[in-house]
Amino acid sequence: MKIIKNSGIQLIDRGWSIACDVTRKNKTDLLFVSHAHSDHTTRHVLENTTILSSHYTEALIKHFFPKLKTNNFVRNLEFEEVKFSQVSSGHTLGSTALQIDSYGKRVIYTGDVSIQKKGKLIEPFRPKKCDTLIIESTFGEPKYQFPPFEEEIKRAKDLIEDYLLKNIPVVLMGYPYGKAQILYDNFSSLSDNLILHESNLKIQKILESVNHNLSFNYNSYKCMRENNLLENKKPWILFSPLISGRNEFLRNLKSKYNARLFAFSGWCNFSSYKFQMSIDHGIIVSDHADFNELLGIVEKCNPRKVYTIYGSSLCFASELKRRGFNAYPLTKQKTLDFYL
Repeated sequence: MKIIKNSGIQLIDRGWSIACDVTRKNKTDLLFVSHAHSDHTTRHVLENTTILSSHYTEALIKHFFPKLKTNNFVRNLEFEEVKFSQVSSGHTLGSTALQIDSYGKRVIYTGDVSIQKKGKLIEPFRPKKCDTLIIESTFGEPKYQFPPFEEEIKRAKDLIEDYLLKNIPVVLMGYPYGKAQILYDNFSSLSDNLILHESNLKIQKILESVNHNLSFNYNSYKCMRENNLLENKKPWILFSPLISGRNEFLRNLKSKYNARLFAFSGWCNFSSYKFQMSIDHGIIVSDHADFNELLGIVEKCNPRKVYTIYGSSLCFASELKRRGFNAYPLTKQKTLDFYL
């Protein structure tokens, strides 16, 4: 099998070829999109391309790339002795990892991944034995070791509840697709006055169109502001994209309503992040696996060969080699050939 790293991952073997998470135009008949973050998707797809993705990913792609003329979305694909199937990767709602069973050998491409359960909505990745593992390594260094998810959520809940009791509104910030759904799941029960930033609202409506059970009671920030309800409805919880507290939008919320800013990110693991982002509280909640999770995935998959991609790919491959794994970092424009 041949592996090519170039604006994504290209896998080529006897009788099949598949591109995974490519971000630029790619002439391929088969494309896997692990999730709909911009660094894993492309708007340039040939009309005859078959796209493997989840229902959620399909809905998001079709919304943001309306000129993408293809109806060839599938969940799984099988022919002869080759089977392409998807399993939850634990990164975002609807994110998946790709499992390829080809002529008695198994390849797993994780995309962005996490094995830690973060509430009811997102199913964690469950490692399986495989011959080849291609794994993202965003936090693939020992310095990226995060506290347990439940501990950080409890810490945030205690702080939020204390502010709300004092009539102080809070702004909970995370990516509108991915982190935001984790925040809704864990904090929407804390207040009757929930507000969604317009970016969050757009994503939420798309996800609700796929699964009506995701809906909950909320108002749009635009509506609340235009009707002068932000003062009357205090204290509220506003769910917002993760932006700097120096941004005019957030500075106004702090000055007018005394709002407190919470950022939810793996980068909050560094104390300097709070000051860099000018926020009140940094909560260490990531939708990526930390260093120990990544090690756990590799150990449970126990592959003959491991290829690390993105982030700390060099450091993580080096650490895996030290632990006895046959590991290689996949860097840009690097091609590796091996036979299953």
